Formats: sequence, C-alpha cells, structure tokens
Amino acid sequence: MKSMLKNYNFIDEFYELEKENHWDYLGKKDKPIDKIATYPAKMVSDMQGEIISEIMKEVHIKSIFDPFMGSGTILTEALFLGIEEILGNDINPLSYLIVKVKTFPLDDSILIENYKNLVKKIKEEKLLKNRYFPKITKWFSIEVIHQLSKIINEIEKIENNDIKDFFKLGFANLVKEVSNTRSSTFKLHIKSEIVIFKNCLEKFKKIIEKQIKSCTLFWKNIKKSKVILFNKDIRELEYKKKVDLIITSPPYGDNKTTVTYGEFSVLQLKWLGEEKYTETFSKIDTVSLGGNLQQCKDITTIESYNLSKELKIIVNKILKQTDYNKAKKVVVFIQDFYITLKKLYVILKKNGLLILTVGNRKVNNNEIKFNKIINELANKIGLNKIQEFSRNIPTSKKIAVKTSRLANGKSVNSINKEYILIFKK
Repeated sequence: MKSMLKNYNFIDEFYELEKENHWDYLGKKDKPIDKIATYPAKMVSDMQGEIISEIMKEVHIKSIFDPFMGSGTILTEALFLGIEEILGNDINPLSYLIVKVKTFPLDDSILIENYKNLVKKIKEEKLLKNRYFPKITKWFSIEVIHQLSKIINEIEKIENNDIKDFFKLGFANLVKEVSNTRSSTFKLHIKSEIVIFKNCLEKFKKIIEKQIKSCTLFWKNIKKSKVILFNKDIRELEYKKKVDLIITSPPYGDNKTTVTYGEFSVLQLKWLGEEKYTETFSKIDTVSLGGNLQQCKDITTIESYNLSKELKIIVNKILKQTDYNKAKKVVVFIQDFYITLKKLYVILKKNGLLILTVGNRKVNNNEIKFNKIINELANKIGLNKIQEFSRNIPTSKKIAVKTSRLANGKSVNSINKEYILIFKK
C-alpha cells in the first residue's frame, strides 16, 4: 500500500521491495547471537535491521525503544548500527535475562576464567538438599533435579551479578533441554517418552561454550551504546525522556490463545527463583495484554470498541456465533493494546517514528484484522500512518495458533502474513 505522504525515500522503497517478496527473507538464517536462547515467535533480525538502517539514512536516530523486546532482536540490531541510546522492555523476566546477557558485554578472559572455576566447583559440590517447587517431579526426573540443583547452587554463589546472569541464561537453556516437556509447542505438555539425562553438567558445558563463542563474537563487532532495560508491564512503565524511534512486534492477541510466552518460560523462571510471575504456570500470560477479562463487564462500554469500526464489525460477527467469551477476549486485548499505544505516543518524540510488525489471527474462523484496527486507533491519538507493507511468513516460521480451535475440533490456520506499519507523530 503506497502512502500519500512523500516525506521519505524509504516509503516507496519499502513498497517496491514488498512487490519483489524481499521482506519474506527466504533462506535467511539466524545470526549466532540470535541462537543463544530459545524464545517463542522471534522477529527476523535481518529484516528489522534493514528497516532501521534504511530509515537512518534519512532520519537522525539517536534513541530507539522496543517495548516488547522478547529475545532482543531489535536491540542487537540497534547495537550493530551504533545507535547511541537503546531501550528495551518486557514483562517476562526470562526475556530481560536474555537481552541483558546479549547487550551488556563482558571481558572474555574473565568470563572464561569464571566458567572454568564454576565447572570445578559444580564437580566438587556436595549437595545436601534438592531444589523444590510444586509439581517439579512431573517435569523433571529425580536425577535431573539433583544435577540441576548442584549447578544452580554454584551459579548463585558468583558475586559479580553480570557474570552470574550470563551463566543463569545458560542454565535456563539447560532446564528447557532436560525437562519432560515437549519442545514442539510453546505450552507445557509432558513428553510421551521420558528421557533420563545422566550428565547435565556436560550438556551445560556445551551450552555455555557456545554462548561464550557467540556473545564474544557479537560484542567484538558492535559499537559502544547506552543500553537501558526494563522488566515492566508496558502499560505501567514511567519514562520521562522521549525517543526518536519505537520499533516492535507486539503480541497479536492475548497470550493464552496466541503465543503463551509465560507458560513457555515458567519452568526456567521457577528454577531461577523468579517468584513474581510463577505462582501459577500461566501467571505472566494472565497479567499480559488481554489477560484480565474481569476489566470488561460490558463490551459496548469499552473505549476501543467504540473507536474502531473494524473491531466492532468483527466482534459483532463473533457475537452472532453466540461466543460472548471469545468476543470479550478480543475486545479486552485490543483495549489493553490501545492503552499501550497511548503510552508509546507519550514516549515518542514529535516527528518520531513508530514501527509495528503485526499479524492477524483468527477467532472462530474470523480474521481479526489487527493491522486495520491499529490504523484506526493510531489515528485517534494523533499518529499518522506513512507506510504499510506486508511479508509472507515462511512455512517453517509460521505462528501456529495451537490453542485456538473451531467448534468441530479442527485447528485454526496459522498466521501466514505479517504487516509492517509505520507511523509518524
């Protein structure tokens, strides 16, 4: 879709590249730094990097912010590009840990020295008591619990917090690998065949050695930038300064029915002692956008429902299918996103740019045209759309909406297209 605003050369360039399917990025592989941690629904780093770099040719970008930073794709690309001030936020403590490790360089010789010392102490560790949390024996064998307890005990004794967090990330990856949950889904599902891992330390060593190699290579190729990270609900974030560019990929719907970031992370967080969001396996998903249905007593009274014609159309379709609860979920998520959008508007400088990568999920086989809803809501708060283009998601990267099913029991189709929306304040 061509924009009527001709302020920037990149507007037409992005549109022309869409026609060539350039943004699909077929055959592109993740960079080594992108592989140091598993995280759901990662952004395409090369695509986001190209978007930012092309904009920087015409717009002075001194500061950049990703309010849903996930595994830190935007932040690592910003570091590559040498942006002076880089800000990131995510409600998930695992996301915060991943991004902190990626974006805070450490001296490689000190890191290696600490690694050797840590392995030695783990081997010498005489554990008196295993770690425990409810249902731990469902997700880990007794032998694995014992081995993991030894490893995390020694990691927690490290005095330097940055070095400690580096090894905590490796440990978090280890937890996922040796658990009894299937890796084929973001939700927790017990494996049909339980594998007993006899030597978790050897697996941990491989993870850390790969992590050291990838991180040190990345750190050698970046410029010095100021990095500020938050572990907050974006709706509650208070930040006084203004930023030049906000670029992110927000959730495409409430986490429970799209990508369950919280449930994906909960076993790692329990082992890491993160108690705030681990009272239940779905706590993070419940407190994230769209997770609290109690705030909506009557759909028709919700602000975003009355501001977006597209939202009203789709919700009324769902209501005609007599599924009030699903309609309510859609409205609550959009309202939470609208609150977020207003927050981002405040943080964005005048003439600053907001770039969103979004997908349109289905509810009761009705496409929720999130891109159109965003356009309507953004216009209401003073954001002007200057460009919109799309990309096809390669089959291997499609976001399967595994938790959404039709009344006949069939799965809802995966999200196969993403839309990149560019707004100017």
